[in-house]
Amino acid sequence: MPKVLLTEEQRIEARYERIRECIGDRIDSSMHKRRLSQDGTAEALGTNRSTVKKILDGVDVHMSTTKFLQILDFAGLKLVDREEDQITKEGRR
Repeated sequence: MPKVLLTEEQRIEARYERIRECIGDRIDSSMHKRRLSQDGTAEALGTNRSTVKKILDGVDVHMSTTKFLQILDFAGLKLVDREEDQITKEGRR
């Protein structure tokens, strides 16, 4: 199979697409653990069903930073300071 060359912009978009899909998968997992429907999840997150569906589908949505952090909490995800994380990893060596 021939190697596909992507532009930098395409690589970045593909990376963010994978991250959106990961968040959607984690939201879906959290919904099942809590036995929530999309409507119940929307209510728990203080958003609407359409936004929850877009997140589950990996579609880009616009929201406040606080709402984004609430969604990460719901999904059991956390932000990591990559620079700090790298320093920690190097310190373990």
